[in-house]
Amino acid sequence: GAENLSIQNRLLIIYTMIFSMAFIVFAVIVYELPRTRILDQIDGDLKALATEVVQPGSLPEVLETFETASTLVIVADENGEIAARSRNLTMFNDLLDPAADPFAESLSIVQHGNTQLRVYTVPLSSSEAEGPHYYLQVARLLDTYEHLNRVSLTALLMGFAAATASLFVAVLL
Repeated sequence: GAENLSIQNRLLIIYTMIFSMAFIVFAVIVYELPRTRILDQIDGDLKALATEVVQPGSLPEVLETFETASTLVIVADENGEIAARSRNLTMFNDLLDPAADPFAESLSIVQHGNTQLRVYTVPLSSSEAEGPHYYLQVARLLDTYEHLNRVSLTALLMGFAAATASLFVAVLL
């Protein structure tokens, strides 16, 4: 047990545990802080775009001229029937966020196959009381941001492994 370990090895174990806990806290901060900031930036962009799309004017014209590969737009009725979509969604037949409430504003992360989307859903005000209720879904692809986070996390873990290995090598020498 622990009584057979030398003082040097006991100190090594204690130091390694303290270093590991500090490194894990640091890694979580380094991983989550940029991710949170990026999501906040994307949310602001999606809300601004939704505001721009619902301005008075012809919605089909806005969607026709809208050509951003990483941003997707759908207008649907309360039953989930798609009324209009941006041109970059021609092969996509589903709602961006099927679970979203058509009567409430919401933000969500949705997985579509291998693609991850940040989706902003907002109800559209209707001038007709009797007509169908429409809502707008605007989404941004998150794959590039998540890939960047995975790369930074991998670099952190490699740094942790190297630091821990160098600690053990220093004690063994």
